[in-house]
Amino acid sequence: MKQLMLVTISLLLNLHAQAAELNVKPGEKIQDAINRASPGDTILIPPAVYHENLIIDKPNITLRGYINAGEWPILDGKNKLNDGIIASGSGFTVEWLHIKNYKANGVTTQAADNVTIRHLIVEKTGIYGIYPTLGRNIVVEDSVTFGIADAGIYIGMCQHTDVRRNEAYDNVAGIEAENSHDVLIENNYVYRNTSGILVFTLPELPKKSSGNIIVRNNLISGNNIMNFGAKGSIVASVPPGSGVIVLAADDVIFENNIIRDNSLAGLIIAHHGAIPHMAKDPQVEPNPDRVKVLKNLFYRNGTKSFTDLVIWTRYLIKQIISTGIPEGADEGIIPRGGDVVGTKEGKDLCIYQPESLKLRDTEHFGKCSDATQSDPPKTMLVEASKLPGVSAKNLGEQTYAAVCAGCHAVNYQLIGPPIKEIQAKYKDNPEGIANFAKAPVKVRSGFPQMPPQAYLGDEKLKAVAEYILKLK
Repeated sequence: MKQLMLVTISLLLNLHAQAAELNVKPGEKIQDAINRASPGDTILIPPAVYHENLIIDKPNITLRGYINAGEWPILDGKNKLNDGIIASGSGFTVEWLHIKNYKANGVTTQAADNVTIRHLIVEKTGIYGIYPTLGRNIVVEDSVTFGIADAGIYIGMCQHTDVRRNEAYDNVAGIEAENSHDVLIENNYVYRNTSGILVFTLPELPKKSSGNIIVRNNLISGNNIMNFGAKGSIVASVPPGSGVIVLAADDVIFENNIIRDNSLAGLIIAHHGAIPHMAKDPQVEPNPDRVKVLKNLFYRNGTKSFTDLVIWTRYLIKQIISTGIPEGADEGIIPRGGDVVGTKEGKDLCIYQPESLKLRDTEHFGKCSDATQSDPPKTMLVEASKLPGVSAKNLGEQTYAAVCAGCHAVNYQLIGPPIKEIQAKYKDNPEGIANFAKAPVKVRSGFPQMPPQAYLGDEKLKAVAEYILKLK
């Protein structure tokens, strides 16, 4: 027993000795401190302006800014750098930073588990503000995102995720969960976006479904601004004036939200056919099933001002030119809106007290028997020790899923061009893909410039290039 106690004390002392706090010194780069750090270390960042792209490829690293008399540490990409922070190590935490003026993303994590992103201000960072992808046990909380051309907070192909107490405004989408499972979106303030919250299942991504998603206790207000998403991208088809859109996602519960002053609709529940030219994926079921609209407060949705009519008309003209006539436009230039709008597809959909709401195309919905979920979970997170191991994957497949799939689908445009176009251009030439990805240049006016992926290293770039050429 005495020996066991001595061993335990020794282990605790060793763990304490191994975890260090590294201070970024005046004039020093944050990346230099990251390079010195060992797993378990915390890097303390004092108030200053840093023009850096940070790469963290070690596990259990914490980036922590500290604020002095209201002065924040600021990561400023000067609209020249692509990503503020890219982390691929599990156990990553980042907090108390102001990140702005990047061309691609503010913070992105790639296939990292047990991630905490909190107390951030993320401003005008290109495509995504906060973007965890292909991870498990993800927390995004107590942060502000604005001025983002896709989603302020984007949960991509993740599992066991809490998104809570954030503010998102002046983005195309405030918060988006895409092809993800076990997600809680709670206590957020989402306003003055094109669309407030998106819950999507898209085709041709490595993860083929969404499920067990709860949207509750959020204030979703006045999401009516013009869509400024990249031309031809899926998010560019999101209609202004939509509080929440559920697209082909299953097992979604929507409860105890306040949804008001969204000029088209408080909540739209749609199938893939609502998006013109949406690709068909035989592995993806295109309809929303088992969506429950429980007790919520809907107020003044589907009521358009003159400004809203101008924004909608501009959006409609843009859509007709780029992708064709959106569903519902055949009834007139301005479609009828309401509190809840359906698109005539989907199974086991229900609304609590439907007679109290302004409804459109919801004849196939049933009536929910319960006002609220009877046993609501407090979190979607699980103990890290209970996460199952991830089977070893082909390096190219893993890199594609964690990095490339956020911007590229096989047969249709997301942010970048479809994979089939890349295959045609680089047939039998994986080196050409790898070299372009390492140092890309702007080629076509219809797409944003691809961020350089040199940080992945030659081995991963070669593997993912070969994998891309084999995709079907």
